[in-house]
Amino acid sequence: MVAVVFVHGTGVRADSYESTLGLLRKGLDRIDPGIRLHRCYWGGAHGVRPGMSSRTVPGYRGKEALLPEDEEIIRWGLLYADPLCELRELGAADSGDRAVRRVLGDRSGPELERRATVLAVELPEELAELAGAARADRLRLAASTVLDGIRGSADCRRAIARASSDGTCASMLAAAVVAQFLAEYQLAGEPLPWTAEERDRAVLLVGQALGADVRGAVKKLAGTTTMYVVNRLINRWRDQVTDGSAYQVGDILRYAVRGDGLRRFIADRVSEVSRTEGPVVLFAHSLGGIAAVDLLVDRALAGVSHLITAGSQASQLYGMNALPGLEFGQPLPPHFPRWTNLYDRHDPLSFLAGQLFPGRVSDVDVTSGQPFLAAHSAYFTNPAVHRILADAVGECA
Repeated sequence: MVAVVFVHGTGVRADSYESTLGLLRKGLDRIDPGIRLHRCYWGGAHGVRPGMSSRTVPGYRGKEALLPEDEEIIRWGLLYADPLCELRELGAADSGDRAVRRVLGDRSGPELERRATVLAVELPEELAELAGAARADRLRLAASTVLDGIRGSADCRRAIARASSDGTCASMLAAAVVAQFLAEYQLAGEPLPWTAEERDRAVLLVGQALGADVRGAVKKLAGTTTMYVVNRLINRWRDQVTDGSAYQVGDILRYAVRGDGLRRFIADRVSEVSRTEGPVVLFAHSLGGIAAVDLLVDRALAGVSHLITAGSQASQLYGMNALPGLEFGQPLPPHFPRWTNLYDRHDPLSFLAGQLFPGRVSDVDVTSGQPFLAAHSAYFTNPAVHRILADAVGECA
């Protein structure tokens, strides 16, 4: 007899492991109901304990109220992601009856666009001084990019065309220019060149260059629909991020520091199964694949006839010289078993291994048709994966 032992990845706990095991069993049964599938659930004993991360999160579960300055932080988070979001929302709102309430003959819109065009060519002295010589060109380019974006958006064009002298539209345009400027640094992975106070000063200066005193207008922006929705969600956002990532990130960090226990657990489980079942096909997903590779590098396990990893980062860590059990440049030891590495082209956590271990690993594309992120858990329902596991069992029999 030959058995399959399934080692799960990071963030998995008992209920989800049993569910995943059931999906694998169902897929293998379609091919051969006689294939023996065994557990190797380590999350409870060698994963992070539940509830620990919440003790260190300020305001966890709404224990701290939303502060006024938090609204500005939320607002700028939206603007960094989409500098035109406020103008687009204003233009969409202005598509109704609000347009008829404009003052007859108000030329604020055309004048605002004209001033923005000038800003894209030359900065006022105080604004140029704030930007500094090294960043002035980037600020002018940001103004130009925002103008191009406005011209490409019907809602933004409507917002500018119907701008009034109350300064709201000018304030939004000023914020869009500054947000575009800072977002480019963020996208490049560079630290933002301005503090929050300098950023707000830049908005004021850009607004003045656009012909409006925006100090009073900025306060009106917190009433937009987007801000209303985000304000309601902000108290829960970090809680959800903490709860959602605590196991996933925590398990990885724990393995990096204290991985011996997990490796021993897998070794003991393999030995236990092989004593009664014979050869073992070790099927390991994600972090489980890292631990399995580390284990099989460290020692020869006679029970393992074939290692199959899926969505694993073992080769990537090796290439970064961060795989605990094998220094980059060292080959897999002679005792290392046959290794098949399954990857999905749309799984951001799957990597090729064959080029780093030539002749020792077979990379197999099992792209599932699922999109980014969802592909990382699609291996368990993928008929191609079931067939590979079944073939591995047949070859070892």
